[in-house]
Amino acid sequence: PYGVGMKVSHGCIRLYPEGIEELYELVPSIVVFSGIGEFIDQPLRTYSSGMRARLAFAIACHLSPQVLLIDEVLAVGDSAFREKSKAKIMEMVKSDATVVLVSHNAGILREICDRVVCLNKGKIDTISNDINSVIERYRELSSQ
Repeated sequence: PYGVGMKVSHGCIRLYPEGIEELYELVPSIVVFSGIGEFIDQPLRTYSSGMRARLAFAIACHLSPQVLLIDEVLAVGDSAFREKSKAKIMEMVKSDATVVLVSHNAGILREICDRVVCLNKGKIDTISNDINSVIERYRELSSQ
């Protein structure tokens, strides 16, 4: 019998509209990518927030979405998982996918993004291809 993590993987795949049989074949790869190993068979409530984030990201990126919204995924997990995730994000950025990355890490934004938005009180304050100017604006707003 499958554990809860495996059921979550299967449940997410069922929501995906195309080629469900082919997608079920992705489950082992999702588990390996997530790095949670034998914990996949444990109840989801026993997962740490990092484990949940790793599994969610692994599922999302294996479904090859047209648009992917990522909120601080590179802040979780060990360095090997962060590097693997960054490589996957870069692969998606270079493809036809649209990747929206939410991060406070200026280095990650510089490395991955080709356009950056700075929000202030829930509204767009600055948007530009000049990543450094937007980061500087974010720092100005953060110091107020």
